[in-house]
Amino acid sequence: MPNVSITLSNGQSIEVAPHDYSKDKIERNQHLKLLAEDGWRLPDIEELQQMYSILHMEGKGAFENDWYWSKSRFEVSWDYSVDIGINFEDGSKNASSLANGHASLTNGLGEARVRLVRDKSS
Repeated sequence: MPNVSITLSNGQSIEVAPHDYSKDKIERNQHLKLLAEDGWRLPDIEELQQMYSILHMEGKGAFENDWYWSKSRFEVSWDYSVDIGINFEDGSKNASSLANGHASLTNGLGEARVRLVRDKSS
């Protein structure tokens, strides 16, 4: 399956890898070990949301109905942040609500899938 390209709402075009980096879920901190060859990287949360709505909701991209990591983090306070991913089953984020300075996480997202992207060359 070839790479799919999408144009984001900001006008930027990205190329989406044709498959998940790993067939199995991987821990969030393992993405740090991924070598970004040829410009491949983790998508930010906006890119991941648009991959969900532009590709997955149209049945494109061979995504699983599962959690995917972004490179984005939600800063709760100066010393506490939450990694953000999107559930491709329903489009929800993993940091669903905040109460008293603590993040309420759904499904305990210690593991999720990784789909790499890269900026499309002009």
